[in-house]
Amino acid sequence: MLAFQAVYGYVYHQLAIVIAGFMSGLALGAWCGRRRVHANEMRLLAGLQALAAVSPLLLYACLALIAQLTQPAQLALVSQVLFPLLAVLCGLLGGFQFPVASRIFFDRAHRSGMGSLYGLDLAGSCAGAILFSAYLIPVYGFLKTSLLLALVNVAPALLAAASAREAGEDDAAASSDLPDAGIG
Repeated sequence: MLAFQAVYGYVYHQLAIVIAGFMSGLALGAWCGRRRVHANEMRLLAGLQALAAVSPLLLYACLALIAQLTQPAQLALVSQVLFPLLAVLCGLLGGFQFPVASRIFFDRAHRSGMGSLYGLDLAGSCAGAILFSAYLIPVYGFLKTSLLLALVNVAPALLAAASAREAGEDDAAASSDLPDAGIG
């Protein structure tokens, strides 16, 4: 929404459409994330987190290209098609990531109470929205904020990749400990 406002100078004209696109993406991503069961969930989470690290940079590049547009027809097309599509894609990533992370959390922690994980997600979203929209973007701009967001997302991607690699090594060690079937 801040990007739309930065390009067009107003946000309320398209607010409902951008929010609806984001919510649609969240729903579609959650549906896909719940349906897809990956052999190595941590590897899938590492890939999703790496995509989350790259996405702010891609969004910034897209915004930089949009800012160069001057023709009213182009700007209308971007506002009516591209911004809602970007909202859907952003929602899709977050919506897909949450069920995957939830499965990992509850499989490993054996904790009950879905509300605690959802509460932490909401608290983080609230803190991020306030921090980014009220401080980081106005003070440092879109580029530096995108770089910071990309760097912040690299750490969990690397941790998830290391955990996936460790889990893969444990699986390989466990399968090599099995007795030989004696075939051949």
